[in-house]
Amino acid sequence: MNLQEYNKARDDWREEYGWILEACPSLRYCHSYNRMGEVVSLYDERPPDVWWKVLGYEWGTCDDIYCYTDWLSPRFKRCSRLRLNMMSKEDRAVYHTLPDTLTIHRGCYAENAYGMSWTLDKDLATKFPALNRYYRHGEQPLVLTRTIPKRECVYHNSRDEQEIITWVPS
Repeated sequence: MNLQEYNKARDDWREEYGWILEACPSLRYCHSYNRMGEVVSLYDERPPDVWWKVLGYEWGTCDDIYCYTDWLSPRFKRCSRLRLNMMSKEDRAVYHTLPDTLTIHRGCYAENAYGMSWTLDKDLATKFPALNRYYRHGEQPLVLTRTIPKRECVYHNSRDEQEIITWVPS
């Protein structure tokens, strides 16, 4: 990427997301393991469309999201139109090209099997349990597969993972 391309990408990012740190300054002081808790705490403080944009922007910077599944899942299920605000312009474009039924995969352990983050890429899912930050010594890694309607998810590719975010079935 040359300097001109970099500057354009930076300016595009600022236009789409730069307001978030100004609107939610407390997020500046969070790390990946406490950031989702801070995002959740903003739920009643921000207009719904803004909160869902913040959630989408911050999603890829959070770890241990499964700890918030019980709180996030019912809102995710109930707010079908608002949750689309989680997607960037690029992710929305990809989302609209996806088939109506998706096969998704999750690499995990029994403890976090009911998480909301899945991927379209089975090979990538098999690698997740082996990553240093997710590895659980002595536990059996799992690769789960589900089929879901596209209307029950959002597409999120901020980390090049073809991530599918969906609520946990009740």
